[in-house]
Amino acid sequence: MYMKYLMVWQQNRHIRDERVDTVNRWSCMAGLVICLGGLIVALSPTGHLRKDCTWYWPMFVPHVIGAIMVFGVGYTTTLLHLYLHYLTDTRWKTSPLFYTRALLSLVGITAMIISILCVKYGFLRSHICNLDAVSAINYPQGMLSAVVAEWLMVFIFQSYVLTYIPDFRKATFVLDVNLSGVCEKKE
Repeated sequence: MYMKYLMVWQQNRHIRDERVDTVNRWSCMAGLVICLGGLIVALSPTGHLRKDCTWYWPMFVPHVIGAIMVFGVGYTTTLLHLYLHYLTDTRWKTSPLFYTRALLSLVGITAMIISILCVKYGFLRSHICNLDAVSAINYPQGMLSAVVAEWLMVFIFQSYVLTYIPDFRKATFVLDVNLSGVCEKKE
């Protein structure tokens, strides 16, 4: 996200459009929230059900908060980047990349809404799961739909990130390191 921030900042340095600067700063801050959310999800993996089919809240709550940070903020950031594309590229109407990103954002947001609705109206309203005689877990009706929508959301988000490869190929980043006074040579 920071690389994209630098690219947009560099493109906008002569024009100084305040809208571009503001949206660019917001998207950079959102990138930090997304990274933090990914860290939280990684540190609280799935496996939220105990053997007696009750929620294991100390794992479930941080995982959901991290997922909201990654995907809720992430898909909001995709919309911010679409708006940045609209503001910075005058040829956005003929750009297939713009429409590809818009389609991926729309499908991802739809998958996120489906996942939330399946959770809200599906298995959270019913008993979480049932144990049958063989002690296998029978999950509620909406669970499979929620899981499929969640993984679709993950793959769409990763595909969206891959659409930035052409932008990064065109960019040249120069790192200037000044080491004077850091280490003096002893004789």
